[in-house]
Amino acid sequence: MSPESLRIQVVRRPAGESSSGKGPPRAGTKPTMQAPAPLTEVVREGSTIDIGGVGFTVLHLPGHSPGSIALFDTRTVGLFSGDAIYDGGLVDDLSGCDKEVYRNTMSRLKDTEVSIVYGGHGNPMSQERMHDVATTYLDRPV
Repeated sequence: MSPESLRIQVVRRPAGESSSGKGPPRAGTKPTMQAPAPLTEVVREGSTIDIGGVGFTVLHLPGHSPGSIALFDTRTVGLFSGDAIYDGGLVDDLSGCDKEVYRNTMSRLKDTEVSIVYGGHGNPMSQERMHDVATTYLDRPV
């Protein structure tokens, strides 16, 4: 599935301090918090949701945050992983992160078969790269 087929507009712009709180604020910006969107549906592991005529299966991938999910397209075997996994150094020291639970998620992902992963940060990655990121995390000292 190409990102264009979902017709989602992504806007990248400075948003103030980094989410980890490390480093100085970006020039001319201030940290902001937006109110969450209203709840329209509760999803759980294995739930199926429709987005623009495309069905996705919900995968519960906690650790980075308690309710982290990914959306798995069984048709194309693509994974929209959010912050659960992305091509870069994974962050596990924020409020709400649980390293032990995150390790369980990484164990699951290192054996998951996908065609492509669209993480919450960075570029899309291959299955092999996702497995490398997960394995690198698991190899870190506890």
